[in-house]
Amino acid sequence: MIKTKFNPILFPAFALLLLMPAGREMSPDDLFFSGLTQKLSHYHERFFAQKAYLMTDRFVYRAGEDLWFKGFVTVPAPGTPINYGEDFFIKLLNTNGEEIIYRRYPLTDNQSEGRLLIPKSTIPGKYWLVAYSGWMKNQCPREVYRKEILVSKYFEKRFHVEVLYDKLLYTAGDTLKAVAIITDPAGKVVPNVHYEYTAGTFGKTEIRGTGNTDVKGK
Repeated sequence: MIKTKFNPILFPAFALLLLMPAGREMSPDDLFFSGLTQKLSHYHERFFAQKAYLMTDRFVYRAGEDLWFKGFVTVPAPGTPINYGEDFFIKLLNTNGEEIIYRRYPLTDNQSEGRLLIPKSTIPGKYWLVAYSGWMKNQCPREVYRKEILVSKYFEKRFHVEVLYDKLLYTAGDTLKAVAIITDPAGKVVPNVHYEYTAGTFGKTEIRGTGNTDVKGK
């Protein structure tokens, strides 16, 4: 019979190894959220939600004039091989939602530019420009880009201010950078004009200031 020699020095270390857990198993909640995160990431890659934007040469037109525009659409995550559409659509709607113009333009590097001829038969009033990409037909109709323009017999004597932001989404602590472009009713920039601005919520003003536009109307 072979007797095993007991080593009192190694016993505490062996007992400690037995007491140490081999690793915490993932709970059902952890597995659920992990799987949900993977599915959402996969969905975002396969079904990317595009956004369309439209810039026009001015905001007041007369019937029979050309409307010059430049359109943009957001791009998917870098490295995604899926094609997200090659067409850019523009519609001109009246206040009743009736279609006045419907045009399709090619997208090159997620941009499109061109002109629309406002029909001479257009009745003066407010109209909506609606812009969207071919891929956005898969999305909710409310996500299309809308911009109000005015068709008038005469140019109204008022300025137009368009604000361009450096990002679409901000979080607490971010710095917001914006460029305001001031134009007259004919679409020409207005240099060296004094302006005031405020920023805040509908019920409270957080920031207030003044300034002057530069030679480019910015």
